[in-house]
Amino acid sequence: MRWYASIKPLLHLPGFSGYPVWRRLVLAEVKKVLRVPSFVDFSNSPSSTKNNLLRATMQVEIRGSEYTENFRIFFKNDEGRYISPMHDIPLFANVEKNILNMVVEIPRWTNAKMEIATKDPLNPIKQDSKNGKLRFVHNCFPHHGYIWNYGALPQTWENPHVTDPHTGAKGDNDPLDVVEIGSRVAKRGEVIEVKVIGILAMLDDGETDWKVIAIDVRDPVAEQINDMKDLERLMPGYFSATVEWFRIYKMPAGSPPNEFAFDGDAKDQTFALRIIEETHNEWKKLMNGTTNKGKLELTCTSSDAGGVKVDDDAAVGIVSAFGPAEGKGEIPEEGEAFTELQVKMADTNAKMALANHQTENLRRVVQRSVLTDNEMENLPVDTKVYEPVGRVFAMTSIPAVRGSLKVKEDEALEKIKALEEQKALFSNSLKDAEAKLRALLSFKLFQRRKFQYVMSEYPEAEVNQLLDMGFSLELVKFSLNANSRNVNDAVEWLLVHGEDAERSMLESMSTGNASAEEENKPAESEEKGVDDEGKSLAKSLKCLDCNTLFSNVDEAEIHASKTKHVNFSESTEEKKHLTEEEKKDRILKLQERLKLRRLEREQQEKDAAIMKEKNRIKTGKEIAEMRRKHEEQEMKKIAEERRREKLEEKQARQRVLEQIAKDRAEKAQKLDNVIPKMPSTPEPAAGTSSSEGKKSYDKTTLQLRLPNGSTLTGTFGAKETLASVRLFVANSTGNFRDPTKIGLMTNFPKRVFSSEDSDAPLYSLDLVPSAVLYVKFLEISVDAGI
Repeated sequence: MRWYASIKPLLHLPGFSGYPVWRRLVLAEVKKVLRVPSFVDFSNSPSSTKNNLLRATMQVEIRGSEYTENFRIFFKNDEGRYISPMHDIPLFANVEKNILNMVVEIPRWTNAKMEIATKDPLNPIKQDSKNGKLRFVHNCFPHHGYIWNYGALPQTWENPHVTDPHTGAKGDNDPLDVVEIGSRVAKRGEVIEVKVIGILAMLDDGETDWKVIAIDVRDPVAEQINDMKDLERLMPGYFSATVEWFRIYKMPAGSPPNEFAFDGDAKDQTFALRIIEETHNEWKKLMNGTTNKGKLELTCTSSDAGGVKVDDDAAVGIVSAFGPAEGKGEIPEEGEAFTELQVKMADTNAKMALANHQTENLRRVVQRSVLTDNEMENLPVDTKVYEPVGRVFAMTSIPAVRGSLKVKEDEALEKIKALEEQKALFSNSLKDAEAKLRALLSFKLFQRRKFQYVMSEYPEAEVNQLLDMGFSLELVKFSLNANSRNVNDAVEWLLVHGEDAERSMLESMSTGNASAEEENKPAESEEKGVDDEGKSLAKSLKCLDCNTLFSNVDEAEIHASKTKHVNFSESTEEKKHLTEEEKKDRILKLQERLKLRRLEREQQEKDAAIMKEKNRIKTGKEIAEMRRKHEEQEMKKIAEERRREKLEEKQARQRVLEQIAKDRAEKAQKLDNVIPKMPSTPEPAAGTSSSEGKKSYDKTTLQLRLPNGSTLTGTFGAKETLASVRLFVANSTGNFRDPTKIGLMTNFPKRVFSSEDSDAPLYSLDLVPSAVLYVKFLEISVDAGI
């Protein structure tokens, strides 16, 4: 552990104390440099084959534009069928090991508040909104966005009708939330296997909002973290940062800090699994109709728990209601720049720390070389010293040792120089990124201030649209106020009342400011357009780039924002008012422009409808093609299965026949060994009857084969009855068997002895001088045979 002691101070630098992930990255990089073997075995990570297949075959389909209201992420299974991530994906990936499935909604270090849409059919992932605006969480110093992968557990539900006994508050009507603390940045919509570590009880707006703390089973330290103590030992400060983040993340938006049950302490894994089981049972009640669902959508395609099952065509119709993926919507450019800067800072700090550590080691090499050289300088030249060569020491002369020390010192100094240059490049790169972000923020701030007087009262898009038509800013405000700020109504109103409105507005302004004009009446020289020194007064502002005149600063600023012109000066020229003919001409142009815009809008709507229909038809064809291919594959599988079954049946039949033949051969061999060979009977002499030459036997030897494979051998009188044989078997096998329940038969020839044969002598049954009988213990009367 000497290498760990040398780098341990790096892990407590100010830039790394709040970033446990980067501390691990630094550790890994230093281990590579020092050639230290990894202590993590990735091959033993717990996983299940079923969920590996689920993760490999799960697909997502993005609809709409990211960061817009119509953005959706739909889920598909391995067959290409749409599914609900809340109702169709199983909760457990491995029940025995308590490994759960987690649906990732928000990747680490992102700000967009994404969630499973519980009130939408098929429950896709969408961006949450509040008061008509999409939600982005603020950056809470020193963090950026979410500090872990955030998501939900499928097939769970926090019931808003039931008060939780642990928190005293009702559920938040959502699936259980999960924070995944692993080092990997997951993807939005990804389904990963997680191991539960603990759980945190948060109270959000008076509702219970459990936060399950888990880790990806594929994470390098997943096997070492099994409870909250292990988390604090391997990732010190991570849980306290999690509690602090949940407490303050809504405060920048003006909300009060969140509260927690259990004084903000996490409960252990056993407690967490019990809460998960309770919410899973509540989900089951929701699906089977026991609990009131309210506005929740229970649409699913494969769940057997209940809900509203729909077929593939209905699912395609639900997804087709949203347009195809169209890239990203508008997101604050400074937010993306800040994200890049944050990642760059963390990466640069890690590289700088590694470079500092390498530099320190090299300086120690130089220092040791100098000290050793100084000591050898005072020794006699012919002195021999030991020099390490690999794993052994060799006797070497002092000049040779001092020469090698000089070489090592020079190489170390060159490496130190290269590392210092590399650190300077890192520092300059980080400064450039900070400067770019600062310039971007300054530019954005300037743009906001430029239209602050307009944006404080009116939407920017409506104001710009009317300004583009040639109306003055004051008249635009007047028309929007008169028409409830509806831009289309304002345009129609301006075309009808534009002149009268401008005249009345000017009259009201002049009447309202009459007293002020009297008090501030300009001097006679000003009325003549000259000042006290006889110089001409400025009557307008002029754009030097296009020679356009503006009557006030507002018009000049609007022109500058549109054209990017920056050169303006005061002018003694007065901006001329429009004549009646110019006004009529402008009205005609405005009408034409409105007509063209209306036609363009109608055409765009038609094109959008046509594109939507084409996409629907294309999607339907793709689904039909996938269904056809799937059916073909299924037919091939069935045919292959049938061929395989026939082959296996044929092979099994052949094995049975071979086994029967083998058994017959073994039985025949045993029979030959048991039954003694009969002596050959001499031919009767001529004139002697055949009955005189036939040999008679007064005893017989019987071999009795029992059902368990064992045999009994007994000698009986030829005139004894078959009942005596049954009695012999009953006495020999024990258990006080009933002799009448014992069946007997011969194979060669095939004969089954019934109860009627019990009193017949053995010689009359052809059982003399020897025979083999098969025994069967019957549950029914012997009269029924065997």
